[in-house]
Amino acid sequence: MSINKYDEQKFWEEVDILFPDIVKAITSLAKKSYISITNLRNGVTWWSEKAMEYFGMQENYTIRGQEKSKRSIHPDDLEDFRRGFRERVAGENMDEPWEYRVRDGSTYNRISARAKMLNDKDGKPFVIVIRYNNYGISDEVDATTGLHTEPALDREIREFLEESGQGTLLKIGLDQFSHINVMYGAAFSDKILNCAAQELLRLLKGKGYVYRLSGAKFVISFKKVSKAELQQIYDEIVETFENTEVEGKKIPLKVSAGAIFMEPYMKETNAVRSRLTYALNHSRLEHHGELVIFNDEVCGSDENQFELIGVIHQCATHNFEGFRMFYQPIADTKTGKIRGMEALLRWELEPYGMVSPGVFMEWLEQDPCIFDLGNWILRTALTDVQKLRKETEGFFVNVNVAAAQLERREFRSAVMNILKETGAKPEELCLELTERCRD
Repeated sequence: MSINKYDEQKFWEEVDILFPDIVKAITSLAKKSYISITNLRNGVTWWSEKAMEYFGMQENYTIRGQEKSKRSIHPDDLEDFRRGFRERVAGENMDEPWEYRVRDGSTYNRISARAKMLNDKDGKPFVIVIRYNNYGISDEVDATTGLHTEPALDREIREFLEESGQGTLLKIGLDQFSHINVMYGAAFSDKILNCAAQELLRLLKGKGYVYRLSGAKFVISFKKVSKAELQQIYDEIVETFENTEVEGKKIPLKVSAGAIFMEPYMKETNAVRSRLTYALNHSRLEHHGELVIFNDEVCGSDENQFELIGVIHQCATHNFEGFRMFYQPIADTKTGKIRGMEALLRWELEPYGMVSPGVFMEWLEQDPCIFDLGNWILRTALTDVQKLRKETEGFFVNVNVAAAQLERREFRSAVMNILKETGAKPEELCLELTERCRD
């Protein structure tokens, strides 16, 4: 049965008497969203129960500018908050959210507000409805800093790649933060991270968006920024972090940073993230914390190189297609007898041909896929060594492992399980650190 105009009008007339209760019921269902409805003629605002509870208000109805709240807006965001509200009341930027931070205990949560204007019968602004999203209780928001986390970052990278193919990412790492953890404890370290996050937001002033990654790492995304501007921003971050002070204690933070300017031919989110991590590690290990821009450091504008690395990365995360093991004999220098072999990884797939690990391994070592790829290498090498152990007693195989593998808690159990699966003896396996691990 279709609903005609008469039936639609009748429906709303019948429920009109309950409309205030309907609004209250709808707003009570949201766990991280709050609603305010403001009568622009008299300045009276109605707040939903969830808003009252979170903001610490005593009444549902307030006069504009006289709201009494236990949670205060961050001083650096106060003007942005006021300007955002004035613009919406004036009917400007209605399709855009505006954000600010609100104190919640000893930390700040990020609030995103979005408004809708309702006009009276004469077409004049009458009521403004605002929905506030509390990112501090969102699954995609870090509880320590109030910043968005990796899922949100991945979504933004996908949007960059799909919509314009452009954008810039700056990844910042706090060097030797594990030492700070040991010296001050986890609780105080969290306060340092929160302080670092607030400083990044203060320095950016809306120029970019900040994300918290695992450990002591952050990523800032920019829709449009020049290399000179990026360097200036990073210089300000370095200077600010060197003078970090938390609860009266001066905690100088040393940082490293890598950046990537995305190009239209970049297609894959994980590949972009891997390149960004590669640049950060080069900053930390080879450039003493200076900003490293991936596009300049590695391949310039070599699109074919980018494409190749992207393909190999995809293979490393999908059944290891194209990866092959070769072996170099290890001989006894006294007798000349072959005693073992060294496992050498190669990649070969048409139309690219054979590719040595020097082209791709440093990249993959910065990506989570290195653990699974490393296990595949171990399993393949130990399976192959079984074919030779019967002919040569004490025959062994050398396999390189990366720092990222050793850092995984399950590394030891993974090696033991692979030994068991392949029937190899522990003495038949020799693990060697890669050259980059030895730095």
